[in-house]
Amino acid sequence: NIKPGEIVGLIGMNGAGKSTLMRNISGIVNPDSGKIVINGTDRKKYTSEERKKIAYLNAENNLYNEITVKENINIMQHFYNVSKERTENVIKMLRCDEFMDKKVSELSSGMRQRAAIAASTLNNSNLILLDEPTNAIDIETKKYIMDYINYLSNKKNGILITSHNIKDIEELCERVYIMRHGRIVKEATVESILKESSEKNQKWSISVPKNTDIPRLIGNNVEYYIEEGDLNLKVVVNEKFKQSTIKLFVNSDVEIISVESFINNLEDAVLEIIGD
Repeated sequence: NIKPGEIVGLIGMNGAGKSTLMRNISGIVNPDSGKIVINGTDRKKYTSEERKKIAYLNAENNLYNEITVKENINIMQHFYNVSKERTENVIKMLRCDEFMDKKVSELSSGMRQRAAIAASTLNNSNLILLDEPTNAIDIETKKYIMDYINYLSNKKNGILITSHNIKDIEELCERVYIMRHGRIVKEATVESILKESSEKNQKWSISVPKNTDIPRLIGNNVEYYIEEGDLNLKVVVNEKFKQSTIKLFVNSDVEIISVESFINNLEDAVLEIIGD
């Protein structure tokens, strides 16, 4: 279920069925059983005009390799009858103007991904399906794409996005579905998943400066272990030792950089849910 204005994440290991589900929703293939309903209508009964309101970025990209980016965009512009103004705006936002005259086969992976997203979302669609939009790209390209996805999100559109980079899902989505072996095993907000995992694990990470003599300060009174970072040390303790360890650092004039739940990111929480 995707509501207008939502960006919803679809997460799972390779082979979980994410791309197959996307292909079913888009209409490229039909489900063996069950029903897909969009705006109250069975997707199988959609007319060709109604199907134009579904935008779909295939994980393999949707472009013709042996023609230019400009020619690819022109095909989609005419097919969807998109205005010149909107077309230029999409090209500008995704920074495609610098390689419009290049053949798709000559593009880097980041350029190709930007061009594919531009072509697949050119129409003003109500449902936008993005399968791996940030796959194999550099930091700069990712920023263009993430900003563009946020731009696409509005009160009329719903967006469903898959990504192997769960940090991107965490940044973009408020709610996620987690798939395992072709089934939805969990549907929840990102916040509630993190909270649930934190409460279950009851471990805390207390960051202090790297030069802190942890063994001397803590001694044998607290069960802990240390994770060493580039600039600091993370002292990981169970819930029952959290307050006493913080108090010990404060009384010893040790700077406390941060106190975080041990599972404080979606990637760890998801691995816990879908891991064997």
